[in-house]
Amino acid sequence: MIMLIIKNNKGRLLKGIAAFVMLAVLLTGCSGDKLSDDAAAMVNGTEIPMEEYDKNLALFSYGYSSDVLNRDDGSGLTLLDTIKDYVTDKLVLEVLIYEEAEKNDIKVTDEDIEEAFNGFKEQMANDEILSNYMEENGITDEFIKDFLKKSQLVAKYEVFYTENLEISDDEAKAFYEENPDLFTTEEVHAKHIVVSDQMLADELYLRTKNGEDFQQLAKEYSEDPTVEENGGDLGYFPRGVMVKEFEDAAFSLQAGEISEPVESQFGYHIIKVEDKLSQTITLEDAKNEIINHLVSVEYNKHIEELMEKAKIIKR
Repeated sequence: MIMLIIKNNKGRLLKGIAAFVMLAVLLTGCSGDKLSDDAAAMVNGTEIPMEEYDKNLALFSYGYSSDVLNRDDGSGLTLLDTIKDYVTDKLVLEVLIYEEAEKNDIKVTDEDIEEAFNGFKEQMANDEILSNYMEENGITDEFIKDFLKKSQLVAKYEVFYTENLEISDDEAKAFYEENPDLFTTEEVHAKHIVVSDQMLADELYLRTKNGEDFQQLAKEYSEDPTVEENGGDLGYFPRGVMVKEFEDAAFSLQAGEISEPVESQFGYHIIKVEDKLSQTITLEDAKNEIINHLVSVEYNKHIEELMEKAKIIKR
């Protein structure tokens, strides 16, 4: 359960964090206050203890090997760098949410915490690796209860704030009309043959155009490791699944058409489109989802405003 708690907590907080990370960086050091040696950050005069930061970092790093954590993702940052930034922003946001919750008399009950904690303890009893990891990192029951309390307070505050927001039908309609691509789904049913030799690809293309059985040629020549199982049949897939070169070619074809060889990182593909589907979601069917999205956007704006007004110092 602890990993589910971390995952859910992270997903919820990221909605608020993503929009204001750069703003938070700009605000760092805007106060004249100074951090003590055992503080990871300060928010409106409230220090975030380094010990709390370290234990959160341990929780969010759980399950990753040292190699994965310290591997450069190509941007000059490692996964560990990203997790460190996330943990700092999470803890800063929790302080801000606590301040707002106090103003609005929003509380987490002892019963709520105990219920969540008991579920966590049940998982711990069946997970020796996690139990040992927690002990090695000094993550106590008291810390977990506090972690759960803050997580639940963030969730309760979001519900409190968003349930008072009103998104009109006109706003939902405007979003629908301004973003047509979001409400149209396209899928292609395609088969392919992939080979590493261009001359062979050219030959196979001509043979398919001359009427030879596409599936039989795929089984005989294709270098796709799954060809024995599917005969080169990829089934239906939407945009965003295949590599760009393959996707562009497949979606440009009509049902029954065969492409000339298309080069990708995997080789040369001959693609045959069997069927194409296109469906537009109506405004009526999409309205609830649109309203939820617009409510989320408004909540993120609120979080940005809190961040902008706050005095934040990060180590």
